[in-house]
Amino acid sequence: MIVKVCGITSIEDGLLALQEGANALGFNFWPLSPRYISTEAASLIVAEAGRSFDRRSFLTVGVLVGTDGWEEAPTDVLQFHGVTDPSSMPRTARRTWVAVTPETESRFPSFEILIDGSWGKGQVADWDTLSQLRRPFILAGGLSPENVGQAIARLRPAGVDVCSGVEKSPGRKDPEKLKRFLGEVKRATHGRTSRG
Repeated sequence: MIVKVCGITSIEDGLLALQEGANALGFNFWPLSPRYISTEAASLIVAEAGRSFDRRSFLTVGVLVGTDGWEEAPTDVLQFHGVTDPSSMPRTARRTWVAVTPETESRFPSFEILIDGSWGKGQVADWDTLSQLRRPFILAGGLSPENVGQAIARLRPAGVDVCSGVEKSPGRKDPEKLKRFLGEVKRATHGRTSRG
C-alpha cells in the first residue's frame, strides 16, 4: 500500500515521514501553491532522504497542475492535476498518476488514479460513491489521524495521501499529527505497506 505524505518542504518533515512509516513523499511544483517547492530544493531533500533510508524503499512524487514543466521534476512519479483529456498527457516512461474525481475517473482507464476532488482544500471525498469504484485508486483529500483508519477499512484503497491533515500550517508538518496518522495507517493495514 502506498502511504504518501504530500506538501513536503523541509528535510526534517521528509525524514520524519519516512521514519514513521511513509513510503512516498510528495513535492508540490505548482508556483501558486502555499506548499510550493522548487525542483532544486526538492532534489536536496530527496538526496538527504536517500542517505538516511534505502532509496528503493520510498517513492518521490512531483505534483503538477496541467502538463507544463514535468520534464524538470526530479521525482520517480509525476502526479497531474487539472488534466481532463488523456490525449494531452505527456509520453513518459516515468510512473504517472492522474488526480480525478469519482465522476471523471473513467476518462483515464490506462492511468493510475488518485481520487481528490478537493484540490488541496482538505475536503473528504464521497466514500459511498468511492465504495462502488471497481479499480485501484489512491485516496486523497480530507484525510486525518481521525478518519484514515476508517477510510482504509471501508474503501481498501491502493494508497492514502495526506497533506493538510498533518500540518501546523501550509508546508509545515505537525510531528504529533504525522506520527498519529502513520500509526493509524499501520494499525489499519497491520503494518503492511509497500511502494506499490
